[in-house]
Amino acid sequence: MSIKRIMLAIAPDQEVNEQFQQILSCADKFKATVQLFSVVDDLTPSRVANHLRLSPWALLEMAKDMQLERLAELAKKLNKSFPNIQFEYNVASGMAFVQIISAADLNNIDLIAVTAHQRQVPNGLKFGSTARHLMRKAPIPVWALTDNQHSVRRIAAAVDVDSPSEEGMLLNESIVKNAAMFAELLDSDLYLVHAWRLVGEGYLRTLGNHSPQDLRQLAEQIGSSRERAVNELAQMADRLNPHVSLVQGIPQVSLAEFVKAEKIDLLTMGTVCRTDMRGLIIGNTAESLLDAISCSALTLKPENFKSPVLGQ
Repeated sequence: MSIKRIMLAIAPDQEVNEQFQQILSCADKFKATVQLFSVVDDLTPSRVANHLRLSPWALLEMAKDMQLERLAELAKKLNKSFPNIQFEYNVASGMAFVQIISAADLNNIDLIAVTAHQRQVPNGLKFGSTARHLMRKAPIPVWALTDNQHSVRRIAAAVDVDSPSEEGMLLNESIVKNAAMFAELLDSDLYLVHAWRLVGEGYLRTLGNHSPQDLRQLAEQIGSSRERAVNELAQMADRLNPHVSLVQGIPQVSLAEFVKAEKIDLLTMGTVCRTDMRGLIIGNTAESLLDAISCSALTLKPENFKSPVLGQ
């Protein structure tokens, strides 16, 4: 993956602090262009315009101009610390995730970086609305940064070697390549992890009359097969001597436990999407896992993913 253009999505009231240092360090090493991009809510001006004796349109334009000036100052400040980055900045109005995805497509962005939760989110949800929408609907990688993380020492690539399709295997390879690339850039330890379980164990025990010994042997066979597949993927990053782990259990639970136990700072994973009446949405496993981890997440889509935002 070649990363030449990165979008840093910044809310109008958001401070750019230490949590952005890692992605900016990567951009500096890439000698990439970073676009600072903000979206001004177009509903608030219409609610307060009468109190200020201004038209909603005039108030919105004022808010956009003020944020554009703020981004210009921020770009100048950041350029002193990251001289290899060429900074751009722009402001739009409307629904944040729609404008971010549309602008990313228009400006040939390779990666979107956003804070995991820019505002207070409901209890139990670790990732806010904008980050979650981007992970669901953006066709390019999304790096969601957590508030309490200033360094990335350990990066994990979560792969699903139970994917029989060519698309699934290509996504696994992309996950490993991206995780390895950032691990090399940030001088981080690389982990490859695969979560699996013996599906239908209850049926095998009751309807199939499998003994406990039969089930253990079957689990060992499946585990050995999965381990070989993960080790093959690990060869793509053998220069980094990655740690390979297989964890058994419900994926969203066992992977979250692995992330916590190994003190992972960045989890790289794919999002498997399904279709419903509202369009393409993030898969159940990935969605549940996001709510169970406290580290940053880098999510990738299958190569042929079509974003509903872009009308593809």
